[in-house]
Amino acid sequence: ALSHDYKHGLKYLLDSKLTMSSLE
Repeated sequence: ALSHDYKHGLKYLLDSKLTMSSLE
C-alpha cells in the first residue's frame, strides 16, 4: 500500500507541474 501511495503521489506531483507549466 505504501509503494502504491508513493507512486500515486509522484504522478500527482508530475501532473501539477505540467498543469502549472501549461498555465504560465
